[in-house]
Amino acid sequence: MGSKRLGLARVEALLENLKREIKLGAGTSLGGAKRIIENVTAAKTLTEGDSGKVFTIDADGSAFDITLPANATVGWHATFLMADVASNDIDIVAATADTIEGVLVDASPTNMNAADKITFVGGTSVLGDQVEIVSTDGTTWFARSFSGANGGITATG
Repeated sequence: MGSKRLGLARVEALLENLKREIKLGAGTSLGGAKRIIENVTAAKTLTEGDSGKVFTIDADGSAFDITLPANATVGWHATFLMADVASNDIDIVAATADTIEGVLVDASPTNMNAADKITFVGGTSVLGDQVEIVSTDGTTWFARSFSGANGGITATG
């Protein structure tokens, strides 16, 4: 029985043309993988390509909105981290009204129920406050926030 050898160029071509998702199971390690960090200093509308990013928020300039993608793919997720506090409110806004659910955690935890937006409250939010958000059905956002100050992060709708 003879064996056929493949050259490196042929192996590379085969891998580049492979159009499948790789499903990583338990115990899989992606050594050296890093999260993508993006600093936000002005209004921004997020896209599908922003899923998985950590957005650091610089509230020095002026108040602004960060708008979540409309009809996001199931599993879309992001983290928002207060990296530079100031007296400006920074809002994370759902593209469709009343679609944010979850919990606000500070010294007095409260529920978010049918909210339109989550606000890092200027003058109250502290360095390191964060919001994690995920789409589980393509239309509803589930969020949890952590603030080092009572009322540092609020939800309204």
